[in-house]
Amino acid sequence: MKCVDQQGKPVMPFGFCSEETTVNRPGFKASFREGTVKKFDTVEVLAKFYGAPLEPLKQQIAEWNKMVAAGKDELFGRPLDKRVELKAPFYAMRFWPKLHYCMGGIGINDQAQVISTKTCKPIPHLYAAGEITGGVHGLDRLGSCSSTDCLVMGRIAGRSVAANL
Repeated sequence: MKCVDQQGKPVMPFGFCSEETTVNRPGFKASFREGTVKKFDTVEVLAKFYGAPLEPLKQQIAEWNKMVAAGKDELFGRPLDKRVELKAPFYAMRFWPKLHYCMGGIGINDQAQVISTKTCKPIPHLYAAGEITGGVHGLDRLGSCSSTDCLVMGRIAGRSVAANL
């Protein structure tokens, strides 16, 4: 499908699925309740909402449903692990760039004490842990490290606070 509308303006990407795909999906209900995911009763309403050209969208749905019926992804020549036909109602969300993790932040030492930008020394009785901190991973980090960062540095911060009471 082209990524521009009839006037040549870009169509921002969005993803959609049928209702069957939403069943037993962690996070779906919250995303729907919060408005990140929206429900559309017809493909026409879906296309209009996202500014997508209707006929290419219908064609793409028909191509997908043909592959589902055949049980094979004809574009990449592989079997489909789950066959879910695209049909109304549709649930959709816009794909936007999002801040996933901030590499910068408040500088801390190995005891989770916040370091002053003016003196480069720990600020008494001020501790930090988790994604508010910076420099723990250097210039890059592995995915899924923020939870560990929060837990480890949070425990260190708690011990440091207790030791300094």
